[in-house]
Amino acid sequence: GLAGLPVGAGGEAAAEEFERCLEAGYHGGALEKKSHGIKLSDANVREVFEVAERHDAPLFVHPKIDDSLHPDTLDDTYRLNAVFGREVALSRGIVKAIHTGVLDRHENLDLVFHHLGGNIASMLGRVHLHHDIGRWPGQDAIKPYAEFKAQLEERVYIDSSGFFGYHAPVRTALEELPSSQVLFGTDAPYEGRSDVELN
Repeated sequence: GLAGLPVGAGGEAAAEEFERCLEAGYHGGALEKKSHGIKLSDANVREVFEVAERHDAPLFVHPKIDDSLHPDTLDDTYRLNAVFGREVALSRGIVKAIHTGVLDRHENLDLVFHHLGGNIASMLGRVHLHHDIGRWPGQDAIKPYAEFKAQLEERVYIDSSGFFGYHAPVRTALEELPSSQVLFGTDAPYEGRSDVELN
């Protein structure tokens, strides 16, 4: 089981709850991206990361279901937030964890991003283009692509949930990333299928 962590109550409270849950037999924690505006790069999440490192416990990162992006950006009139917003939020979480130095500061932290990390493997060509050294002005906050890709391949885990059993997103992830970083995800119970869909 994974412990839902109340980061909205503050880093100390969330860390204490994480410790309590791990001592009670939980195997890791779960963070909701943008929970009360909290980001992985925020200082008050560091206490949670320290607990995870101390116990060698993974942290699963999931997008906030109803408003992973601001509704002015994507609303759910056409289920746009559900289809695209969550994936943007997850990819953004990975990119910021790498570029803001979260993974540098926490060398033993295991982060697992749902939905194939927002299907980030299919976007690596775009990432490479925009992280190429010297290609664009104002890249001071961006690590070179080779460094970004190395941390993605060595430090980030993704799971196979979120794509309704379609094979192409999983194939792309396995083509672009080491298989050791791609974990099985069941989707249950969020993507229930009829008997016809299961066959």
